[in-house]
Amino acid sequence: MSAVASQIEKSEALAESKLGVKYTIVEKGPLIERMQPMYDDALANPVKAKLLETIFTVQGR
Repeated sequence: MSAVASQIEKSEALAESKLGVKYTIVEKGPLIERMQPMYDDALANPVKAKLLETIFTVQGR
């Protein structure tokens, strides 16, 4: 585990124990599928497409 990942894990544990934060893992697939028509519209616009492609790259998709 990298130092950054280790620090994130420690911070999350602290937030849970001290602040009562609850983390939930969300299945993104269904949301992405439902958003596809909006993505298609945005990709047809050159300005929006560039931004959306950058977002997809950062997200690893």
